[in-house]
Amino acid sequence: MVTTPPEGNLPWPPVVALYAVSIRNSIVSGDVGLLKLTLAEAQKQNSQIGDIRSALAVARAALAKAKQGG
Repeated sequence: MVTTPPEGNLPWPPVVALYAVSIRNSIVSGDVGLLKLTLAEAQKQNSQIGDIRSALAVARAALAKAKQGG
């Protein structure tokens, strides 16, 4: 899945989300090339982003703070 902003101009590049579905589909496809590519991209994304859970916790805290007015 590629995400793009409604306005078309976010301060970061579009993201190809490598959720379990994408990885599972590449496994089920039986396509070794696709599986290698998916695995390489998932490893690259994981090394760049790291643990998504901690990023989500920070985002939730920022949202809660914003909702409280500051």
